[in-house]
Amino acid sequence: MKQVLSLFIALILCFISVLTISASAESVSENAENISDKTLYKGTGYHSFGFLKDGNTKNFESSENAVLTLENEEGIGGLYLIFDLEPDAYTIKDNGSSKQIQAGKNGFLHEYINLKKAFGFAPKSVTVDFSNQKIRISEIFALSEGTLPEFVQCWDPPYEKGADLVLFSAHGDDDQLFFAGLLPYYAVYKNYRVQVVYLTDHRNLTNRRTHEMLNGLWNVGVRAYPVFGKFPDFRIDDLQKTYEKYEKLGYGRDDLLSFAVEQIRRFRPLVAVGHDLNGEYGHGMHMLYADILTKALNIAKDEKMFPESAEKYGVWEIPKLYLHLYDKNTLVMDYDEP
Repeated sequence: MKQVLSLFIALILCFISVLTISASAESVSENAENISDKTLYKGTGYHSFGFLKDGNTKNFESSENAVLTLENEEGIGGLYLIFDLEPDAYTIKDNGSSKQIQAGKNGFLHEYINLKKAFGFAPKSVTVDFSNQKIRISEIFALSEGTLPEFVQCWDPPYEKGADLVLFSAHGDDDQLFFAGLLPYYAVYKNYRVQVVYLTDHRNLTNRRTHEMLNGLWNVGVRAYPVFGKFPDFRIDDLQKTYEKYEKLGYGRDDLLSFAVEQIRRFRPLVAVGHDLNGEYGHGMHMLYADILTKALNIAKDEKMFPESAEKYGVWEIPKLYLHLYDKNTLVMDYDEP
């Protein structure tokens, strides 16, 4: 009897082991793979297409009216595109069925398109049509079906009329230097709707930093696409001289204030977070962003002030504003906690 029982238990354990191995193998097969090297790229608009799948996301090329076809006999589950300039809407057509979808309507620099979801199957041949616009692009990753690799950024649109927390960060490093613990804590651990609004996109100096900003936010768990302000980047360690510099560049105080007011009305945050009034280490743009944010608090709830954004988004009063290093009603966050 003991031998029969032992054999029965052994058979059960063996069966469980087989199920576990099978489930594990099935789980591994559900991960999407980068199949760009196995995919044929061809079309018009570029002299060659190797740069679109070489993995070098810092190498961008421009073209007008580019039309690209990607072919893979195993099927293409999705495309991940990295642009250097925000695209207008473009079309992706399944060449087998002639069905087509529109992409690019959000103007994301890093955009993932789930072809399996869009067409109901993984197409073997698709044409990406950028006609009637100038495109500056680095990569088009072809991916198989399944769970996306970590490097693929699948952004949500900005949290229109419903952010729990909005961080007003002057530059594309201040969010990580001064508020890095804030972002993963509230966006990931607390699962709150966290939106970041930058004052500058740095493009008066370089385009590269916009990609660093997206990469940084993605890696700390923020999933809402950020707002890139169009104000030029420079450094003057004085608040009034910073205002004067912007005036010379064509941006008056009302232009700067209107931007902050519009973002408050647009995202209607429960909590706003901004820079030190003294600019952390004296940076004039940090001082300016904190200054206009504090002024925007009362203006954003007044429909007579900047009526265009009031009509578009309505008015809003922020319940709570926290400024970095502010000396009243202090709240200390333990960012050393893993």
